[in-house]
Amino acid sequence: MEKSEKNFLNYSHYIVTLTSVVYFIVKNFMQVEGEWGVESHPLEVHLQHFHILSVPFLFFAISLIFKGHILKKLRMKSKLLKRSGILLLSLALVMVFSGYGIQVAMDSFSRQILINTHLISSFLWVVIFFYHSFMAKKRT
Repeated sequence: MEKSEKNFLNYSHYIVTLTSVVYFIVKNFMQVEGEWGVESHPLEVHLQHFHILSVPFLFFAISLIFKGHILKKLRMKSKLLKRSGILLLSLALVMVFSGYGIQVAMDSFSRQILINTHLISSFLWVVIFFYHSFMAKKRT
């Protein structure tokens, strides 16, 4: 993987992670008292939009490294980091479909399942991404 591709992947990952964490905190812990009771924080909708608009950069970065890094590593015999890479790729697909599903879900039960799936897969993605990056850096 070229340095520019790696930097683009890392920076887009950091932006998406940061927007996710800030959005989660604001949505769940920063409600305000409005005229008719508890309301969402005014920044919540803007943070959600920023998160949704930043995610395509991360998935563009993943597609950018697909041929030169992901497929190349999948074809290698070595199992070092292959499991975490396959898991990252799987989690990326789960995040994409659950994130899209949240936007189009019609009933609250399906929406809540998609939200939980998205939160769990996103948390695992962040942890495994840092592990994968740390182990790859340690190898060189």
